[in-house]
Amino acid sequence: MATAIKELSQTSNQNFSKECQNVFDKRWKEFNFDYYFLAYFLHPKYRDTDLQINTFRIICEKALSIWKLLGGREKSANELIAQISNYSLKSKPYDFEFVTGIHTVKNWWLMCK
Repeated sequence: MATAIKELSQTSNQNFSKECQNVFDKRWKEFNFDYYFLAYFLHPKYRDTDLQINTFRIICEKALSIWKLLGGREKSANELIAQISNYSLKSKPYDFEFVTGIHTVKNWWLMCK
């Protein structure tokens, strides 16, 4: 999208292009990447792939904030972090491999009982 906006500046009104860029930049700053880090991490195919340093902490903090909004307490929050850690380390019951084309995310998670 940013590329298309930049191309506008060469073919069209400069003010329109600048305004598009401002709107894009504003929306980009509002985008909450933490939810996407958490969703990416929780997909069994992608867990712990290409995560940068400190991203695991961001994932845990986002999961805890959601947990607390749902009424989770300190003891259960500690259990949640332990489960996230076990998932990250592929410890039982999260040690099953995700097989693309066979598993769906839902049926993979249902195996982890």
